[in-house]
This record gives sequence, C-alpha cells and structure tokens, in this order.
Amino acid sequence: MSLKKVAITLLTASLLISLQTPALGEVTKPIDEQWKRTAPSKPGQYGILVQQSLELLRFSSYFISLDGSKDKVESVTACKSFSDPLCAKAVVQQMSANLQLCSEKITSECVTGMSARNAAGKELKVNYEGPIESSLIYDFAGDSTKGLPTGGPPLIFSIPEAPHAGGDKYMLKVEMQGSGNGSVFVIGRTRAGIFPVAITTGNFSPSKISIDLPTYTSYNMINGNSIDPACQFATTTKCLTVQTFPADVSFGFSAKFKNQLTGWWHGRFSTPEITSEIKDGLMNFSVMAKPIKVPTVFGWVDTVSLPEDLKARYSKVPRYGSSYFAPMNGDLALTSVLNDTNSLFTDDTLAELKSWLPLLGDRAAAMPSAWAISTIDGDAKGDVERCTKLESGIAGLVTTNASMYSSGPPVFNTDSQSLEYKVAAPHLTSTGENLLGSYDLVMNSQVARCMYGFSKAPLKASISVISTSEKTTVETSFLNESNGFIKLSANGFQYSQPTIRVKLTQEKIVEPVVTTTTIAEPVKEAVAKKVVKKIVKTITCTKGKLTRKLSGTAPKCPAGYRVK
Repeated sequence: MSLKKVAITLLTASLLISLQTPALGEVTKPIDEQWKRTAPSKPGQYGILVQQSLELLRFSSYFISLDGSKDKVESVTACKSFSDPLCAKAVVQQMSANLQLCSEKITSECVTGMSARNAAGKELKVNYEGPIESSLIYDFAGDSTKGLPTGGPPLIFSIPEAPHAGGDKYMLKVEMQGSGNGSVFVIGRTRAGIFPVAITTGNFSPSKISIDLPTYTSYNMINGNSIDPACQFATTTKCLTVQTFPADVSFGFSAKFKNQLTGWWHGRFSTPEITSEIKDGLMNFSVMAKPIKVPTVFGWVDTVSLPEDLKARYSKVPRYGSSYFAPMNGDLALTSVLNDTNSLFTDDTLAELKSWLPLLGDRAAAMPSAWAISTIDGDAKGDVERCTKLESGIAGLVTTNASMYSSGPPVFNTDSQSLEYKVAAPHLTSTGENLLGSYDLVMNSQVARCMYGFSKAPLKASISVISTSEKTTVETSFLNESNGFIKLSANGFQYSQPTIRVKLTQEKIVEPVVTTTTIAEPVKEAVAKKVVKKIVKTITCTKGKLTRKLSGTAPKCPAGYRVK
C-alpha cells in the first residue's frame, strides 16, 4: 500500500457518537452549532450526514503503529515518539498532530499566533491561554529529520472584544496528518479550524482514537471512542461546546513550516486574505477571513424506498459509516447504516448527494457557522497541474458555503477557457429560506497568467453559475491583485448542484508604433590645404683633420666642430 494512498484515506473513520443528549446548559432548542444527529427509528434504514465543519473535532493528536500480515492487522500500538521501541516494527504508521505554539524547542510546524479584526478594520487583542490541557493521552514528540511534527493538545485563546454566547474563548486546531513505514513520514493533509467554545469542567469521556484491535479491519482506517454526548470536544476534565461566531469579525492564525505548503486549498469562510513568504528557511503562513454558515445535510430513509442508484451503491461491501442494531456489512434489512464519512468529496459523492437531496426535501438540517481551511485531496489536471508545478508555494484557495464541492483543484476547460468548480447544497436553509451561495477564489498570480498565457498587464474576471436548467451570471467582485494573489468572489446564487465557471480576460496591449525618419545632413565641402615646400640645407663641419656633412632645414655643427 502506498504512503500517499494511506495519507489520503486515513480519515475513513467509524466514530460512534452517543445521540440526542442535550448540550450542557441547554434550556431551549440548541443552536445550530450544537445540532446533533438522531438515531434511526428501526432496522432497515439508511442515512446520510454531511457535517464537515465539526469533523476536525473528532480526535486530538495520535501516532499509532499498525503491524501484521499483508492483509490483516494483528497489532495496534500508540507511540510516544518515532524512536519508541514499541513502534519499531510496523506495516504502516499513522499520525495526526495538533500543532503547538512555537518555542525555543519547537521552531517549525508550529503556531505563531491567532488574530481577529472587527468590521472597522481594528485589530483586536488576542490572549494565548495555553493548551486545553497540559497534555493528553496520545500526545507525541516530533522528529524533524523524519518529517514528524510534534502532536499535542488543541490551543485556547481569548478575545475579550469578540465575545460570543459562551464567553470569549476560542479553540484553534491546526492539524497535520500523514503516514509512514517506519523510516519517514509523508504528510497527506494539513488543515485548521477556529471554534468559539464554552468550557465546562467535570468528568467526561474524551475525544480520542481507539487502539482496540478488533475494530481495525484494514490498514487505512482510524477508529474512535464514543465521546461524552454533552460535548463536541472533550478531555477527561473539560467539555467544550461550540458557539455561534460573533457577527462582523474576521479571524485568522499564523504558523511556521519547515516544508513549504503547496498546491491548492479550500476553506469554510469568506473574503480570505492569505500571505506566504520564506524567511530564515521557513515558510511563514497566515490567513484571515470571515466565518460563514454551511448547511448540514442529514436524514434517514427506509432502505427499500431508496432510488435504484443508491440501492446499488449501498448493497456493496465494505460499507463505511456508523451502524445500528446489527453489523454494518450485514443484511440491510436487519441493520441501519449512516453514511457519515465526510472526508472525501469527489464527483461520485457529489452524485450521491444529488440523489439524496430530493429525499430530504432539498432542505438543510442545520446552518452552523464555520471557519476552516484544508489542503485539497486529489491532484490537479492539465494546465492547472502544469502551471501549479511552476510555483513552489500555494497555488490557490477556493472557499464556499456549499455542503459538498469538488475535492480537487478547479479544472481548466479549454473550450470555454475558464476554471470550473462543482458544488452542491440544498436549495433551502433549515428554516425554509432560499440558501444563497458564496464562492471565493484566491489564485497565485503567476499560476493564473501561466494557464491563460497572459502578460503582467491587469486582468479582468467574470464568474458564471451553470446548472442543468439555466445559466446565471452573478455579481463578481474582482477585488484586486496584491501580495502575488488574484482575488475574486461571487455571492447570491442559488444551489442546484451548479458548476461555477471563472474566466479571466486581459485587454490586448497596444504597442506604440515607432517610425524612423532619416534626416540628411549637409555635406561639408573639402577645403584644400596649402602645401608649403620644405627647404633642406647642407653644411660641412670640421674639427682638426675630421670633417662631417650635416643636412636639414636648420643644421648645426656638434660641439667642438665649426662650419667650414
């Protein structure tokens, strides 16, 4: 099994979460950020859950070693470091590291800070409160020579000028995931999320992975323990419930990386600002953006009532998700399965969601606010791939409030000369209002110019939303081209599993016509110079019996001689 495949698929998890228990302090209907799924009412039902905004909260840091035969996992061990003797032998190693604050000991793959800004542009004071706990059970030491970051607890900050319903605390979770074979690690994904949280102390079942061997049926999976039903993230002594973001406040973070962050990214926020620069051999990365509301898709349907394409899909084993009443891969009449694998967004899962939406009334179950960013799974194609490889840094960032979207970078359509990006979401919010779409594209200027063959002259942009029934040109805000990035956004379109089409144009530069005129200069007449003829004289000089003759225009006898 390749390291890349394991890195991309390691989050196909089967985390079982207790259901329907009210959040701490709940008196009335919980806010959308604390919405919880419900269990099936009987065996023989199938369900879907698309709730990516909280996926980042499933686990804290972990580093595990899986060993056994080629096709069977025979041991699962938690590792404290790369040199841990318990982890010396492994078919594959998997890790997820919550990055820690930069220090003298940790100088890369670390967080330098969190930031916030109000609508007036004022930078708000942010206080670092420390990690949620001094340490958690599966924390591990990093090893930069092996590509392994240090993994510790999530970080807590307070922003007194940006309070929410649960206080002024925010959890920052910057996570790097990867896999190895005992000699080196390959990073498969980097992602981060900011969460407004209320923190309650007590005794709780923590958010952590499971190392229970029977639950590991393959090498490319991670299993989790049931967390406390009142919490969305928990340690043994603290329970965190996610709150609604305050309005009109932008949030962000900055971090340092030894290995450059490259390729394409996607985000759950709007109007992003990103910077990326190399300093002292490290990549200094920062992002600032406004939170957005993302529709949660959820519901149960009798399996026999599913459309034929979904029946064919779910009849195949192995299945993935959470099971009730009976084993997941058993008779569908005796078990109920919830497809809650939110990690992989592909054309196939987009088609799956399209089949589900009519069964759910084309309506969201909840509209939680979110702030998240992640590297994109999947490889770029064609001109996008070629031009992305020419730049060593971040190629682009795509953000949207769609429930699901293309997992890879935008595709360059050579016929329309545009970048295309597929998205899907319910038509209606959880309260029955029309769901209006948002889309932002921040693209490396050099990547854009490479794809279109443009010069360094200013660019123009247009964005279209294409559905199966209509084409709508939406308002485009071509913000500017600054810090090496082109920024565009589209808002206000309605969802019908559309394709978003971005086209850049450039006016042809009119070069000034240069004409050359030859001006004849007057020829100077030659003037003959007067020739003066030289007269040569000859004299005879004597000294005793010696005689010498000298010639010239004015000859003179040497000393001691006289003219004869």
